[in-house]
Amino acid sequence: LAKYAEQGLVDINRIIPKDNIKSFEKVFKENEFETLTEWRKALPSQVEFHEIRLLLNHFQYQKRKKENKD
Repeated sequence: LAKYAEQGLVDINRIIPKDNIKSFEKVFKENEFETLTEWRKALPSQVEFHEIRLLLNHFQYQKRKKENKD
């Protein structure tokens, strides 16, 4: 699924709890971490590693899409 999220093909709202998406989005806008471990430490404990990978790929895709549009 992470590969599909990287291409904008996954509706993360259907598979990840809304609170986890909101938590991740806030941290994503304020930070750029190198590793999943760094992301994990910055996020609430209920956000799981597989969700972080999906969310990271999704939000990076959205960011690239916005940059290419501007």
